[in-house]
Amino acid sequence: MRASRVVAEPSPRCDRRVAAPGRWSGVRAILLGAVVASAAVAHAEPATAPGGFTLHGGGYLQPQLRVRANDPVAPFDENGFRVRRARVVGRGERTIGRVAVTVSLEGELTPDFRLLDASVAAAGCLIGDGQWRVEAGQFKVPVSRQALLSDSRLGFVDKPELASLAPDRQLGAMVTVAVPHAPMARLSAGLWNGEGVNQGGNVDENFLYAGRFEVRAIGADAALAESALAKPLAWAGASLARERRDSGDTVETQTTLGADVAFAVAGVSGTFEYLQVEHAFTGGAREAYRANGVVAQLAYLLPAMGAAGRLELAGRFEEIDRNDTVPIIRPGDPDQSLRYFTGGVNWYLDGHDLKLQLTGSHIVEVEDRDRTGGDAAYHNDTLLVQLTTRIER
Repeated sequence: MRASRVVAEPSPRCDRRVAAPGRWSGVRAILLGAVVASAAVAHAEPATAPGGFTLHGGGYLQPQLRVRANDPVAPFDENGFRVRRARVVGRGERTIGRVAVTVSLEGELTPDFRLLDASVAAAGCLIGDGQWRVEAGQFKVPVSRQALLSDSRLGFVDKPELASLAPDRQLGAMVTVAVPHAPMARLSAGLWNGEGVNQGGNVDENFLYAGRFEVRAIGADAALAESALAKPLAWAGASLARERRDSGDTVETQTTLGADVAFAVAGVSGTFEYLQVEHAFTGGAREAYRANGVVAQLAYLLPAMGAAGRLELAGRFEEIDRNDTVPIIRPGDPDQSLRYFTGGVNWYLDGHDLKLQLTGSHIVEVEDRDRTGGDAAYHNDTLLVQLTTRIER
C-alpha cells in the first residue's frame, strides 16, 4: 500500500521530483480503517482522465477534543469532541510540451460543504534553472507563512491567531518566479477581488494587490510544512498587501506588512513571524487603527527509540492585538488583545499523514480592562487533543 508523503508543489519537467513510496505501519492500517470506507481507494493508482490528466484524490480528517477553563463571562467555552476539519482534495496534472498544467480542488465537509480551493496553474522553465508559474481561480493569497501552511501539516493542533489577520483565500490570479541563476529566490505577486471565499464577483470593483518574496537558502524545493521530519530548510520571507474597500461615504484602505523566518535541521525546527495590518479611513467618522500579531515557536524531534513513530516536543509564544485604538466592550470581545504560552507533544506515526497531537495554552488578557474601566480578565486556558489522518493517491 502506498503511503502519502509531504511533497513540494508540482514542478515542470525541468525540475520534477518523485516522492519515494513509503511503508505503512500496522498502527496506521488499523486507524485508517476507521476512517476509510474501502481500502481499495488507497490501493488504486492515479487514474488518467480522457482529457489526458493524471488524477489524484484524497483528503484528511481531524477529530478533536477540547477542554477549556469555564468562566461565567466567556461564551463558547463548552468542553467536548468535534470534527475540527474534514477535507477532500483533488488534483489533476498534465504536461503539454514543456508546460506542466495542474488543476486543484479542496473542500470542507463540516459542518456543511464549503469550497476552499479551485484553481488552475501552468508552470514552466526559465533559462538558468529558473521557473515560472501562473495560477488563477480561488486560492490562498501569498501573505503570511502561517496562513499559507496546510492545516494538516502543522507542528501544533491549530495555527496561531496571527494567521487570521492575513487575507487567506480569494478569487484572483498570481505569477510566481523562481529567479534564474538563483532559484533560492522566489517572487509571487498578483491581484484578487478581495471579497472573500466563494463570492460571485468583485462587488466594489476594487482589487487586493499582494506579493511575497522568499529566500530559500537551504531546501529550495522543500515542502511547506512544520517540524524537521523531512529535508533541512532555512527560509526567510516578506509579504505586502494593499486593498481599498468602499462602504457608503467611507473608504477604508488596508495595508498589510509581514516578515517571517523558518528553519529545520537535525531534528530542531522553528519559526518566527510578525504581521501587521494598518486600517486607514477617509470620509465618515471612523478612526484609523492597527492590528498586529507575533509568533515564535521551537520544536525538537526526539531521536527514534525503537517505538512506533517519532515524538516531538514543541513550545510557542504568540500575541495578538486586533485593534490598538478602540477599547473592548466586554471580556471575550473578538478584538481583545491576548498573549498565549503554548506547549505541545506530537506523536508522528507516519509524518504529517498520521499523527496525534496535544497542546495546552495558558492565555493572558493583555487588554484586561473594558471601555468603562471594568475588569476584562477571564479564565480561558485551553487543552486540545487532535488526531490527523491524511490519505492521498
